[in-house]
Amino acid sequence: MNLDARLREALALLKRSAGYASAYPSIGGHKLNDEICRFREAVQAELEINTQQAEEETHG
Repeated sequence: MNLDARLREALALLKRSAGYASAYPSIGGHKLNDEICRFREAVQAELEINTQQAEEETHG
């Protein structure tokens, strides 16, 4: 996924989390944290794959 798509996804996550927090104050923070963790894990995995592919291309 490109940077622009990731930024749009992050913005959508923030908008959803604001909705959770206002609708369900007691659980909104937990749901937000879970979504942020999943988003971060997905981005980190994607970065690792891209880094590995770049290294393979560089070192042939």
